[in-house]
Amino acid sequence: MFRHILIGLDGSDAAQYALARAFDLAAQSAGEVTALSVEERLPAYAASLGEVQETKRELDAFFQNLHAAAQEQAKTQAVTLRTVILAGHAAETIVRFARDGGFDLIVLGAGQHGLGGTADRVAEQAPCSVLLARESPLSIWVQDIMTRNVATVRPESSLREVVHILLARGVKAVPVVDVYEHVQGIITGGDLLERGGLQHRLSLVSGFDATALAEQLRALMLNGKRARDVMTPNPLTIPERTPVAQAARLMTQHQFKRLPVVDDASKLVGIVARLDVLRAILHTAPPRETETERAPAVGARLVREVMATSAPIVAPNESASAVMIQLVASPYRRVVVADSARRVLGLITDHELIKRLGPETHATLLQRLTGRGAASEELRVTGKASELMLANVVTVQENAPVFDALRLMLEHKIKRLPVVNDESKLVGMVDRDAVLRAIAGDL
Repeated sequence: MFRHILIGLDGSDAAQYALARAFDLAAQSAGEVTALSVEERLPAYAASLGEVQETKRELDAFFQNLHAAAQEQAKTQAVTLRTVILAGHAAETIVRFARDGGFDLIVLGAGQHGLGGTADRVAEQAPCSVLLARESPLSIWVQDIMTRNVATVRPESSLREVVHILLARGVKAVPVVDVYEHVQGIITGGDLLERGGLQHRLSLVSGFDATALAEQLRALMLNGKRARDVMTPNPLTIPERTPVAQAARLMTQHQFKRLPVVDDASKLVGIVARLDVLRAILHTAPPRETETERAPAVGARLVREVMATSAPIVAPNESASAVMIQLVASPYRRVVVADSARRVLGLITDHELIKRLGPETHATLLQRLTGRGAASEELRVTGKASELMLANVVTVQENAPVFDALRLMLEHKIKRLPVVNDESKLVGMVDRDAVLRAIAGDL
């Protein structure tokens, strides 16, 4: 285990990526990180003493700001960080400092096209192990991809106001902030279900007819609860200059779908969602025809390595009641319609089922979907699975790279994909969370 880690920090994107890797290693081994920045040489134009002193002050200020940002990142990872600025030749200074300090590991950033002179020399002369962390294509900052115009509520805001924002804005979470825009909490649909008295998921509420929706909002208003009563308090926040790759790893580690983003004064400036990160991955990854030419390739793992093999399935002639039993039992909230050879014919989701069966069935449907109705109770509707399903289902091959699954999800605006084999038979299901976990592990 590496307990005493030295990172060479020069402000480059590669070094920022290496810093994130050093934090990951330190967090896993309860170790400490030391960030060393080397003022290697003064520019040739600094000819006079005054120019030398001015340039030195500028370099000091640059590295001090760099170290302050690194300290903020360390806090989000609960890692102890020490920072040092020294003058000298970069490679020689790093090697000497590592030897004198008894470090277990040196971490240096390496670009996509070779290592660079400093990394080469350190690797040859180092007194300990050296990790050359190749720069991630996602070394862009969270501030470059986050949503800035964030709807917020105060702790005293009513739940009716919270739900209205969630539905009207089409968002999945609302940060709760004080008068100084400091984040006090966050409210998701899950919070409203667990502590707010909401009877059904927001994705289902949005499909209600006007009367049913009004009843839900009225119930929330009458229970007297406020945002402070249902919010998840003190949520994890990240600085706006957090690398996207680090945000991806935090999301997978903590199973978060979104993270509030704050500035240097801890004021809310945006929110970054899992979908934002996935879009960034799609945008920064190489074109498909050149994916194998870069190492490491984003999403190089195969879909079959990360998919769930227990995909819910019904026959096309199954009744609506049988479909409902499968929907209630499935964590995916969808059922694949397939023939006797498991070839995919269509897909049924809870949201689409509500829309297709109409307002007169909402009460029974919602009771069944939330587990409050008897599973054996027949729905008072006619029709078979083949008549309720969405045809032309987008699928992904089990031997396709994970990146292909990501591309299909974003192009078609879907969260989950049935996985098929070479014979087009259903073998599993893959979702956004599995894709992000697979890719974040390689960043």
